[in-house]
Amino acid sequence: MTPEQLAHHIEATAAGFLYIARVEMVLRTPHTLKMRLHIMPDCFVQVYHNTQKDLVSYALVMGGMRIYGRNRDGGTWHRHPVEDPDTHDFSEERQRPVDLDGFLMEVGGILADLGVL
Repeated sequence: MTPEQLAHHIEATAAGFLYIARVEMVLRTPHTLKMRLHIMPDCFVQVYHNTQKDLVSYALVMGGMRIYGRNRDGGTWHRHPVEDPDTHDFSEERQRPVDLDGFLMEVGGILADLGVL
């Protein structure tokens, strides 16, 4: 998928989640795409894809810090748990692939648990 096609896919997926207020394009090159899905002024989901490096990164950012994330680097997925977002969880469950829709469902649950939604 080209960055342009991916951007359209991200926008369409984000439109299905009522808690996302707006979508912002941060960076687009021939091989990379970075977008922010804004939830509140200090809370957003950052989506990063690098097709050349086979890298996908989804991060829930609040107050300028990642509080949760899922990443694929070279085909292997891992998670940055809410309890300790600086760690890498490579457990079998956390290595399962996740698409943006699945990540946004996880984010909705996390934000509800935190009392944000």
